[in-house]
Amino acid sequence: MITQGLVTAYLTLIVLLPLAAVVWQSTKGERSFWDAVSDPQAVSALKLTLVVSVLVALVNAVVGTLIAWVLVRDEFPGKSVVNAVIDLPFALPTIVAGLTLLALYGPEGPFGIDVAFSRAAILLALLFVTLPFV
Repeated sequence: MITQGLVTAYLTLIVLLPLAAVVWQSTKGERSFWDAVSDPQAVSALKLTLVVSVLVALVNAVVGTLIAWVLVRDEFPGKSVVNAVIDLPFALPTIVAGLTLLALYGPEGPFGIDVAFSRAAILLALLFVTLPFV
């Protein structure tokens, strides 16, 4: 019985309260919603999201197919390590993954590649997060 109460409280905090806030804000009228959605920054964010998502889907379609092909068809030393690396984004909390990517590809990264806070960083982060799904 206590578990059901905890689940209900958790879902209320995580799902119902944010939905209630959205509904509450939407009662200001359709015009305020359209103004927010058509704001130049919102339009730019939506375009960026769509373009990067399409690019990630294309890369994942090609690379994911190749990775799956190799993992299913071939036996090689280190196959279990490759499988574990692919599942790594499932094990890492989002903040740890973000800090790791920033440490690797940020201004003081070991590879000399600085893409922090750029479109390329968004692409890399999405590729990392979606890797287990391909």
